[in-house]
Parts: sequence; structure tokens; C-alpha cells
Amino acid sequence: MEKLYTDLAYWIDLRDGEISYSANYRPEKAAKYIRSEDSSFSLLRAESVSIYPAAEGELRRIRWEKASLGEIPPESFSRIRSFSETELREALKKAKAQLKNTLSDNTFGILIHYKRIGESGEGKLYLEDRLGERIRLSEDAGNDTALFSLRALPYPGLFREQVLFGLVCYERKGEELLLLPRSIVTEQGIVRLMF
Repeated sequence: MEKLYTDLAYWIDLRDGEISYSANYRPEKAAKYIRSEDSSFSLLRAESVSIYPAAEGELRRIRWEKASLGEIPPESFSRIRSFSETELREALKKAKAQLKNTLSDNTFGILIHYKRIGESGEGKLYLEDRLGERIRLSEDAGNDTALFSLRALPYPGLFREQVLFGLVCYERKGEELLLLPRSIVTEQGIVRLMF
């Protein structure tokens, strides 16, 4: 079986808050001929967008041929934040519905407003919502960039009352849902955690 590199990007529609993803597939043998996609924290303006079918509640894959990237207007960050879930229980309910589907991806993207990000006595990072519900933050297999970035954040204000975009996944070994952090959305911008 041939190895396949996949570049995934997540997008939010500023009109309705729908989170979608784009995927760039590069077979190992052709990887040097197919350009990898760099991360972008820009406003995408596409002439037309193709939307792949998906089950209800599932993140939809999108694709476009021609697009331009531009600066994100400052008021857009407040708009993005307004689409976030405020209760972890509700966000995880949606994620569980998709993760139990055997045909779905192993992760589900959520935008969640948190009361705080803290560290447990065992040194594990967690996200806590306004009701005190918690979820453990984890890294991807073999890539601890996001957790390292979180621990190195220089501004204490980023650990309280912000919005996090992350991927919920189910860890079979510990039989628990985990959250893989990707970025923090503040009123002023987006703090990238994954490189």
C-alpha cells in the first residue's frame, strides 16, 4: 500500500459559522511534483466552491479552483468567536455522533469558548468550560507541537475566556474523548498552536 501525505485545512464560513475542511492529497511517489499546502490564516475569497456531500452534522470537504487570500478584517474575529459553543457537553455530543460513525474521520473539528486552560496535578493540560466541564488536551501521535506551544504562550490572558479551535478524537487506550488544540481565536487575531 502506497503512503499518502494529506494536508488538511479547516475553514469557517463567516456568514453562518459552518466549519469545513479542504484536503490536499499527495501520494509518496508523486510528492515532489505536488506542492504541499502551507497553513493560512487569511480570508479566502473563491470564485466558486465545490462542496462534497457529507452526513448530517459532519464536517464537509470543500474545494476551489481559483481564490485569493487577503487580510482578515479585525471585526471578523469577534464574528468567529460568536459561533463558538459555550458548553463542552453540547460540543462533545455533536462530536460523539460523528465519531461513532464507522465511515467518518477519526476527528471532529469544534470551536469552543473556554473559561480556562489549566494543568492537572499529573501535568496534563485540560480545557474547562463555563460550567466546569473539562476535557484533556492532547497531541497528535508523534507531534507535541500544539501542547508545547500552549505551555510556551507568553500572555496569561490567552488561558482564560478565549475560543479554541481543535479536533475531538476518541482514544481507545484510555477510552476517553480528547481535544487536539489547533489555534486560539482572540478578539484581536488567531494564535497558531500547530506547526
